[in-house]
Amino acid sequence: MSKQTEKTPVAVISGLNLFEDTRIEYDQSNPKRAGSKIHAEYESFKKCKTLGDLMKARPGHWKADVKFDYEHGFLKVDGSYIEKPIGRKGQKAQAESKTK
Repeated sequence: MSKQTEKTPVAVISGLNLFEDTRIEYDQSNPKRAGSKIHAEYESFKKCKTLGDLMKARPGHWKADVKFDYEHGFLKVDGSYIEKPIGRKGQKAQAESKTK
């Protein structure tokens, strides 16, 4: 790819270059604490299919959301979970991804 056509990542999270068209998939069961503000917010952005969708849904917050949710196994990026997720949900996600 020539320098003129190379895309610039909008973020680098856990060593992954992320672009607006990067496909994402959130845990649809909503792992956030029920009744909390973020639980209600998660319900609205868990449907996002690309990083660009999330950027529009969570302006000003999306980078922190992606980093936290990816590292805790609540988010897949381009079909892959982080190698060593943090926490109980992340361990479940890692085990599920290895069985597929």
